[in-house]
Amino acid sequence: MISGRVVAMQLVNPHSVIILDVTDESGNTVRWQAEMTGAAQLARTFGWTRTTLQPGDEITLTGRRIRSGAPYLNLSERARIVRTSSGEELYRTSDYRAP
Repeated sequence: MISGRVVAMQLVNPHSVIILDVTDESGNTVRWQAEMTGAAQLARTFGWTRTTLQPGDEITLTGRRIRSGAPYLNLSERARIVRTSSGEELYRTSDYRAP
């Protein structure tokens, strides 16, 4: 699970991407990417539009890190996105289980 501030959202097909800045344990800012389903699926299933996430929004993501350890999350399975300030769930895969 990571929390950070949205830099940009690329709502495209076949895979949409969220780019966010995350503060690590040392206080450094690390730029992360999170990849999820495409724009059409996000719109149809979750009602997402190009304004669902805006630069500066704070979100918390649960997903699968890639093996290399790079700052990248795959949100295709067991994943969830929550707006940090309100707790509003924005995205959840059908197989997500709370930790």
